[in-house]
This record gives sequence, C-alpha cells and structure tokens, in this order.
Amino acid sequence: MNDQSPHPEVAGPAQQKGESESKPSSTSMFRLTALVVIAIVGVVLWQVLAQNITPSKIAAAGVSVDFAPKETERIPAATREFVVGRWMVRQQEPDGSMGETFLDYEQNGTFSGQEELVANSSGKMLPMHGRWHVEIVGKSRFVLRVTFDDGRTWSGTFDILDNNRIQNTDVNYVANRV
Repeated sequence: MNDQSPHPEVAGPAQQKGESESKPSSTSMFRLTALVVIAIVGVVLWQVLAQNITPSKIAAAGVSVDFAPKETERIPAATREFVVGRWMVRQQEPDGSMGETFLDYEQNGTFSGQEELVANSSGKMLPMHGRWHVEIVGKSRFVLRVTFDDGRTWSGTFDILDNNRIQNTDVNYVANRV
C-alpha cells in the first residue's frame, strides 16, 4: 500500500516528500484562514440578525462595518424645548479664517455666548446676546430666528440629526450640543 496520498493537495497521514512534520501545509493554512473569516462573518451576522439590532458600528478583527442607525434611535421631534441648551459651531470660512461659536439658548427666549474668530494669526472674541424663536417646519426640522441686542437678525433652517447634533441646511454645517 502506498503511503502517499493520490491527491498531493490533500494532506494525509503521511507527509508529502520534502515536508517537515512541523510545517503546516498550504491547504491547512487556507482552511484555517477560511474558518477565521467565516467565524468573523458569523459574529457580525449574529450581532445584526440574531440579536435583532443594527448597530451603527461593529468592529471585527480591527475592521469597522457601518450600518444604518438602530430603529430604536429615533430622531427627536423639533420642539422649542429641544433647542434649549448650549450649542457649539466650528467653521472654516473660504478665506481661510476659522471660528467657533458657543451659544446658550435659555428657556426664557434669550441667548448669550461668544464667537471666537481667528484670521491671519490673530484672534478676537465677540460677545453675543439677544432673543431667539423657533418655527417648527417639519417633524425634525425647524427654523431658528435670532435678534441680536444691536438689532441685527439672523435665521437658519436646521435638520435634527440626533439628540446632540443639528445640521444647518442653508449653509451646510453641523452644530453640536455641548
């Protein structure tokens, strides 16, 4: 009886000529790699399907996979109460200047805060005060109208992204609750 396998690609009890007993065959390595990949895919599928969740990110073997937000993470409704709090906007203007605005929107309809501007290696801080009003224009969309103490007015249309982020759809920036 021949101790060599009739198929050299399939390792049998006897080793192929020239192989040491401590070195795994390329077929064994391929099978091991395939099993690891199947296991990772299985974990991801189990987390998504069997657990009845759709996580925003699943990390498997150092790789991030993005999914749609959970259905249970509902976007908050646009209300006046949603706007109350401290918000921060960070923007870079086309001229290269940068700015951050921090504003506190109070329950009584007033706001206060400051704008920090940096241009040409110099910066300045501008205090901001006034009154604010919200007009609800959709389930998760509102128009914010502000009147500064000096009489200037400003308005912007915002989509609520989640509990802590809103996007100005007029100018395309995101404000963060801080």
